[in-house]
Order: sequence, then structure tokens, then C-alpha cells
Amino acid sequence: MHRLNLRRAAIVCFFALALLPVGCAAPGTGAEIETTTEPAYPDWVRIVPEATDDASYYVGTVALARDLEEGIEVAAGDAFVQMTEAQRRHFIDLFDRAAADGGIETTSQERLQLRTNITDEIARDLKPAVRREDTYYRYCEGERRKQRGAVCELFVLVRLDHAARDRISAESLAAIGRRKQQEGETNMALLIEWVLRNQ
Repeated sequence: MHRLNLRRAAIVCFFALALLPVGCAAPGTGAEIETTTEPAYPDWVRIVPEATDDASYYVGTVALARDLEEGIEVAAGDAFVQMTEAQRRHFIDLFDRAAADGGIETTSQERLQLRTNITDEIARDLKPAVRREDTYYRYCEGERRKQRGAVCELFVLVRLDHAARDRISAESLAAIGRRKQQEGETNMALLIEWVLRNQ
């Protein structure tokens, strides 16, 4: 469990840093809103946009950060945890179906380890499929916090492009399948081929 938590923490840090240089939405879209009055949240903060055929959306948040840069980093990491969890559930379903319908002999432990490796590897490769679409934040009230630029509430809207996600997933799965074949783990390679055909 401790190793799993460390892995998740590493993924969050990787993705949060990857998002920092990504540009915000164009002027006029409501990005980078600052308010020190009663907040009027944008619609995407109140209700996460529904997934379309082309993309899925995730909203990350942080309640307090030392400055805007740190707030964006932490909130982006929160969004990526949600996105990674959605991918994990997707592969759980695929591997369960493969175990029931694929006719490939593997143990539950083997499938669990393979699924974890696949999810982690795909998560690391997803950067090209991700865009930070919008940002909403409030600077903290109080003279000392204002002077330091502390942020008391920040949300980021992240978009995951499905076409890029599917391409990256297929490339990662194929690479892992080739490694398993080279390592002599034929059944695991066959399992990955089944997942590729049915994802």
C-alpha cells in the first residue's frame, strides 16, 4: 500500500509539473479570473462538463496555496489523479472481460500487476493528450496574505483529448506486449493483444 501511494504521488508530481508551462485559454474566455469579493463561480466549477465523443473533462482544486504557481501545480495534480483513476477503472473492466471471455490462462495476481504497470505507463505518456483549458482563482483576504500573493481558492479545468488518448494507449499497450513476448510471457502478451482489440 505504501509503494502504491508513492507511485500515485510520483504520477501527480510529474503531471502537475508538465502542465505548468501550458498556455491558458485565449482572452475573452474567462480564464485566469481573480476576485476578492463574493465569488461568482464559472459554470465549469459548479458542474464538471460532460464528456463528449472527442474529450473528457476534469476539474482540479486547491483550497490554499502560497502563490498562483503553486496553486496551479497542486490543482492540476488533483485533476490528473481523477483522470488516472478513470483510466484505471477502464482497464479494470477490460481485464475482467479478458479473464471471462478471452480464454487466456492467467492468474488474478498476474492481471493485477500487468494492469498496474499499464496504467502507470500510459499515465506517464498522456501529456500530449492533455490541455489546461481554464483557470479560476481568488487571492486571500488580509493584508499580509495579499502582500505574499497567497491564493485561497483555485480551480483548473483540464481537457483529455480522446483521439490522442486512444493512440497513446494503443502504442503503450503494443510496446508492453512486445516486451512480454520477448520475456517469454506468452499468455500475458496474448492478454494485451485481447485488450488492444477490445479497448
